[in-house]
Amino acid sequence: MKFLCLWAHPDDEVIGAGGTVRLLADLGHEVIVATATDGGAGEGGDPLTLGAVRREELQRSCNILGVKEVRVLDFKDGEMNNQLVWGPLTQTFVELIDAYMPDLVITFDHSGWYFHLDHVGVSIAATVACQQAKHKPTGLLLNLHKPATAGIRWKYVFADKLPATHVVDISRVKDVKIQAMKAHVSQNNPTFLENLETNPHPQEMFQLAFGKVELGIFEVVAVGLEPTTFAM
Repeated sequence: MKFLCLWAHPDDEVIGAGGTVRLLADLGHEVIVATATDGGAGEGGDPLTLGAVRREELQRSCNILGVKEVRVLDFKDGEMNNQLVWGPLTQTFVELIDAYMPDLVITFDHSGWYFHLDHVGVSIAATVACQQAKHKPTGLLLNLHKPATAGIRWKYVFADKLPATHVVDISRVKDVKIQAMKAHVSQNNPTFLENLETNPHPQEMFQLAFGKVELGIFEVVAVGLEPTTFAM
């Protein structure tokens, strides 16, 4: 099977579904990762060169995760708006779906994990693109996360349980995910790494927006799950 993962920045690919991607690659499935931006407005490093640095980090991370192809699009980090999301970004995602003809598309949930507008915009554009593309993916999986600061910054927003429909046990590839996380040196997040390293049963969670996913690594859950938190 072929999976197209649509993200906003380098490092989203491993934070969100890095373990799942490696498990898919180990099973012989083809995974393509595309990020809308090069993350050039992120933290760490010279703003004039950070985008190039993060492109290299993305490639190293994806090599570790077994990704077959990596694409970095030309949208500007931190500059997502309605006109762009509903226009050029959606159209670009339509073109990627029609070009790669994936069986399944993976992207952010509609909260963008923590209301990062680039993430939200990518989620919206990916969802609409799945509807508009000539090639019709079998399904769309929305990756779920809950930030560790949710109870402080967004006290009334996140539910106690996230609306997961599928969960992936990534215990077997936890060390690989940690290695891929560390490839993003410019975006070092020690708290996230510590949470992952100390979690004996790490999982990645998804909500099936439409269609179906019939692979053994995706365990169907009947109710929402206690969220795996991460620092931001």
